[in-house]
Amino acid sequence: KVRSVAEFYSFLYTTPRGRYDILFSDNITDRMLGNRELLHYLCGRLKVSIGETRSDGLVTIGTTSCTGMCDQGPAALVNGYTLTRLNPSRLDGIANLIESRIPLAEWPRELFEVYSNLRRADILLGRHFADGSALRAVLKRGPEAIMEEMVKSGLRGQGGAGFGSAAKWISCR
Repeated sequence: KVRSVAEFYSFLYTTPRGRYDILFSDNITDRMLGNRELLHYLCGRLKVSIGETRSDGLVTIGTTSCTGMCDQGPAALVNGYTLTRLNPSRLDGIANLIESRIPLAEWPRELFEVYSNLRRADILLGRHFADGSALRAVLKRGPEAIMEEMVKSGLRGQGGAGFGSAAKWISCR
């Protein structure tokens, strides 16, 4: 069971990954923005095949279904950190940093910039909430009421398998 779960999710692995682990977002909007060409471009620059770890263990390049950044695509993740608005020039810089073995913490911050593209702040997004007010309200209701609300909501996880969040939460109790 553990192996099948690890093989299903794109963020769990059964084999070692590279020091720099890059996952290109592979949803429809990223594809429309040219992610496949960029994926092949970076693989060529770093001499690694898609889905493989380079023989020296430096880099692994693959895909994931979504990074949540389709409004700023093509996008990717490197060791879990978001890279947006990718193009050949940005990928050249990334390839140079990887080949030079520059630690991720020393990469230029602008590579990781994510912009807020909210254009409207009205009923839902325009209200001010006191810090911690949602947490206080939830804690006031108590664990049984929270679990009941989770079951009624039908909320599902974002991992792609569609598991109900309530079932996950209840199993952790």
